[in-house]
Amino acid sequence: MSTLPNPHHSSGMDLTPKSLWRTYGESLIVDERMERVYAGPHADDLPFRAPCFVITAWNPMSEPTGEADNLARNEELWNRLQDQTDQIRAVVGQSPCGDWKEDSFLVAGLAEQEVLQMATDYQQRAIFRLDDESKFVIDPQGNVRDHGARCQ
Repeated sequence: MSTLPNPHHSSGMDLTPKSLWRTYGESLIVDERMERVYAGPHADDLPFRAPCFVITAWNPMSEPTGEADNLARNEELWNRLQDQTDQIRAVVGQSPCGDWKEDSFLVAGLAEQEVLQMATDYQQRAIFRLDDESKFVIDPQGNVRDHGARCQ
């Protein structure tokens, strides 16, 4: 979720434009290997009991990072997730038109606060929480920044 424009922050105030959060909210969550969509048009049932979370280590704080660095960061995150749950799927977070994609992980069996801590540790601007009917964009402080139907 972090290859989008990087708004400036000062004095601890969140200056992320509302339109950026809406852009995150429009993201699709796709399991390309299983040919499933977990958030987006005609979304399939979640593979695990809700809530599920989507997190990546790709492009910290929206700063484009080389593919090798992104792959290494995501491998580290994958290993960390595997230490805590066996409910993990490799997914892709992408824009509706598919011109922006980031390798990510859909996970369940973790508390939201644990996933938010990982988002902080990996310098991510947000995670997704997927429920049976809804998709939420949540910043690392736990604020819901956007929400809508999981199946659009």
